[in-house]
Amino acid sequence: QKARLFKEQEAQFRDISRRYSVFNEKRQILKLHYPRFVKFHDQGIIGQEQRLNWVETLKSAGAKLKIPSLRYEIDLRQPYTPEFSLSAGPYQIYTSTMRLDLGMLHEGDLVRLLQELDKNAAGLYSIKECSLKRLGAQLRHDPNGQNLSAECRLLWYTIHLSSGDEIVF
Repeated sequence: QKARLFKEQEAQFRDISRRYSVFNEKRQILKLHYPRFVKFHDQGIIGQEQRLNWVETLKSAGAKLKIPSLRYEIDLRQPYTPEFSLSAGPYQIYTSTMRLDLGMLHEGDLVRLLQELDKNAAGLYSIKECSLKRLGAQLRHDPNGQNLSAECRLLWYTIHLSSGDEIVF
């Protein structure tokens, strides 16, 4: 009788100890990673796309830098499948492709435009591809002139739960 009671109590103690250990481990993970999670959410990487912000930042940068010609188009959001193995856990990474067509005085306009996006746009993007073309044999020195055109594809990344549920914290 006492031996059986002892075994039950010992099993209960092991179960409580195991649950406490799991809880403590999760608490440590949360303590370590939660600030980064909040930062990514605040930066527009986790959660809803920030398309309006992207467009407003792009237009503002184009006007500020006096880019002679700036056109853009954003495709629908698609699940992202990297070329390498990636365990995303309960999350799904998505990308939205933004096509840029620029008419520029010189190549520095593109660099400065991308720097403005880096500083001011909500979210995370990568340059998928970018090509430059010279627009004629004679260089124009007029600030509104176009000596080069650029066609670029940017991938804007967002992270959501795979289940489709909203991330709440």
